[in-house]
Order: sequence, then structure tokens, then C-alpha cells
Amino acid sequence: MRPSELEAKIDALANQPEFEEKYSIVYNELLRQESLLDALAKPKPTDPVAWTKQNRILKGERFSFEDRDYLLPLYRDSSHRIIIVKARQMEMTEWIVNWLLHKLVSNLTRPPSTPLHEWIRFQDSAMTDSERRS
Repeated sequence: MRPSELEAKIDALANQPEFEEKYSIVYNELLRQESLLDALAKPKPTDPVAWTKQNRILKGERFSFEDRDYLLPLYRDSSHRIIIVKARQMEMTEWIVNWLLHKLVSNLTRPPSTPLHEWIRFQDSAMTDSERRS
């Protein structure tokens, strides 16, 4: 079959609604796969601060550590256990979300970590474990 005949057959098929729908599905899937491959090819920052700046959006803007420099040591802490005693409204929920996402996406948890996110009220902190359970 000559190229011109093949092109004519493709043009004839392209005008059929079922072909157009199948072509559209396949084309969209190829675009999705290409996008995934592009994302995998880009180097991911291993520094949690750099990763957060590059990937997180807060209130429609890229996350910034401007006026949040007090968070930098916490983001870069690589301890196996972190216990934070803090006042309210210090962006700890945002930190834990960023930390978890960074660990999941970057696959840096070797050995795998099991994060535990627990907030204890001040009144409860004075109780013993057995008092809290009852």
C-alpha cells in the first residue's frame, strides 16, 4: 500500500465518531504517560526546604520561608524522633504535611519511617498513660 492510500484510509477512519473517541483516549493517555516520564526525569531536591519551596503551594503562592526562618532547623532535622513543645499557630500542621510528602515523594526513608502525628493538650500532658486510657 502506498503512503497516499494509507493517508486516505486514515482520513476516512478519522471522520468516524467511534475512531475519534478511541483516538482521543489513546492520545490523552500518551500525553499523561509523557508527563509522568518528564516528572520522573526531573531531579528532585533532597533538602526538605528546597523540596517544599519547589513543590508546595500555600494560598495560591509557592511556599516561602520568608518570615518563617524559625522553621528551617525543624525542616532539616533528620532525627528519628522529634518531640515539639510549642505554642499555638506555629504552622506545625503545614510542616508535618510537607515533611510527609517530601519523604513519600523523595523516597528518602531508609529504613522506612513510620511517622506519628499526635497533638496533646496541655491539660492531658500532666496525665499518666493509664489515666489517659481510662
